[in-house]
Amino acid sequence: MIALWLMFIAVGLITYTAFLKLAARFLRYSASWKISFLFAGIMLSAVIVDHVLVVSEPMAVRIGHAVVLVLGLVILVAGSSEGAARTARARCSVGPTVYD
Repeated sequence: MIALWLMFIAVGLITYTAFLKLAARFLRYSASWKISFLFAGIMLSAVIVDHVLVVSEPMAVRIGHAVVLVLGLVILVAGSSEGAARTARARCSVGPTVYD
């Protein structure tokens, strides 16, 4: 039983990290592996806690909790991406610009 949980956690972390790295690549951001795994751990923890809390609830309540969870994770990602975008813009605008 422990081996199944450890496999679930490992696959979840790797999957969430891969999606984060892929999204960062598409948006032309750079995300370090450390931050990617940290965020994946936060996402996986939130999903596990949500599933434990609603295990005995009706299906409609479970779907409602899942929608709220997804919206919360999107807001969390948007907030962290905004900081990364600000850093990328600041990095690109350093130094004088010469126009010919």
